[in-house]
Amino acid sequence: MDQFDAAAAYKDDKPSATWQEISNAFDIPKTTLFGRLTGRHTSHEGAAKKRLSEAQEKVLVSKINQYASFNILLTPKEVRGIAEMLAGEKLGVNWVS
Repeated sequence: MDQFDAAAAYKDDKPSATWQEISNAFDIPKTTLFGRLTGRHTSHEGAAKKRLSEAQEKVLVSKINQYASFNILLTPKEVRGIAEMLAGEKLGVNWVS
């Protein structure tokens, strides 16, 4: 059982306990605790959405900067095209926003 599970069990046992009390008792930031236990976000929410690795992101930024150094600004469609080549898969139309 991790600290979030223990905090959730504590909140279930003592529904009148405030988020601040639980935060202090389990040494978890109050906003993180509230978000996790109310389902607003998960511990891996951001990681699940990533379509490019850190290295691929760096290559993408480098390419964008390379074009910009020649005063060529890429459209979102062009950026998505480069990202798709790097990722080796098709990305959604809303990937670049």
